Amino acid sequence: MPRAQQRRPAPRAPRRRALFYSHDVFGLGHMRSTLTIVSELARLRADAALLALTGSFQTDAWELPPNFDYIKLPTMTKRQLYAGLPERAAPSGFVNHTYLREAVIEGVVDAFEPQLVFVENAPAGLEREMARALACLRAAAPRVTLVAGLGDIIDDARSTIDWWQREGVYELLEDVYDRILIYGDQRVYDPLVEYHFTHGMAAKTEFCGYLTRADAIRTPDDVRSELGAEQTELIVVTAGGGADGAELFRAYLTALREPGLRDAVSFLVTGPLIDPRTLADLQRAAHALPRVTLVPFTNDIMSYFNAADLVIMKGGYNTTCDVLGLGKRALMVPRPRPQEQALRARRLATLGLVDVLEQQQLTAARLAAQARALLGRPAPPVALDFGGRERIGQLLA
Repeated sequence: MPRAQQRRPAPRAPRRRALFYSHDVFGLGHMRSTLTIVSELARLRADAALLALTGSFQTDAWELPPNFDYIKLPTMTKRQLYAGLPERAAPSGFVNHTYLREAVIEGVVDAFEPQLVFVENAPAGLEREMARALACLRAAAPRVTLVAGLGDIIDDARSTIDWWQREGVYELLEDVYDRILIYGDQRVYDPLVEYHFTHGMAAKTEFCGYLTRADAIRTPDDVRSELGAEQTELIVVTAGGGADGAELFRAYLTALREPGLRDAVSFLVTGPLIDPRTLADLQRAAHALPRVTLVPFTNDIMSYFNAADLVIMKGGYNTTCDVLGLGKRALMVPRPRPQEQALRARRLATLGLVDVLEQQQLTAARLAAQARALLGRPAPPVALDFGGRERIGQLLA
């Protein structure tokens, strides 16, 4: 357990140490955002030691900086593995898996002794698992810089306010954190208003712009040649992590039999979290169609986005930033619950930057009609602030 009075004296020339927390229960989005920030900080501060705590299984799916490592927290979806822990191992009121995660967090904080801590999306941690470590870090000497990072939209206002009140997030943001960095554009969604930020919270908040990756991107000609799309339209379809994307892919593969899309070349990325049986069914359906490539995952997806004439996607934060940052036509089929994706899609649609097909209205015929209409229109302008990676990197460096 980190204790201010027991922190060891710093060595004469200490290496700077930054700790990142990214809980990731469902999907890959939060760790993706964290790694975007980590990579920029690693570029600016190659002398720093960067460490992350994450629940994600997929952290090593991406190229990681040489001065970065991560520690895997017990996965929340595997909580039954920890059901036998004794009740005495829960002095904070947590039980089983949550207590184990909290103990790992506190042990890492105590041993790593970070000078900077960045907490992504959940300021108190999942089920308040970061709260005790944050309180001790706040009392530590020398002072540790505590930063909360928030995407543009957490959930609808009522759900987010209830969550933050229930878990003491307002008190943490007001009294414990030094800075609140929002990686979004205030013109799209204003959390200060929607989530009832106090004056003290607002005073330490900075809008940094959306996060985009600095990945090396192959030329569109290279990608289109690979897929056989030199003389026809290229459509990329993705569902982020993929755990809830099956309905979209089924509808799209059926839509390819519609007259408007028969000649298009399609590149489908299901996501690594898709159910294996569903993936096998989709692979068989894709194999029966000409000009269709279906893969579970690619770490070169930015190259395919950059080459695409149209991207059909869910409404996740990272994919949205990738696609709109490249100025691509986008058709969003957002997850209805939680409302984060649906709110983002609708706000962007009002700005004329995307088209939206609500999931409850998703049919192959509607999907084909909206895709065909979008392909007949000019690509949208790059109208939002996409400078988040560079700004946050500079602030943390």
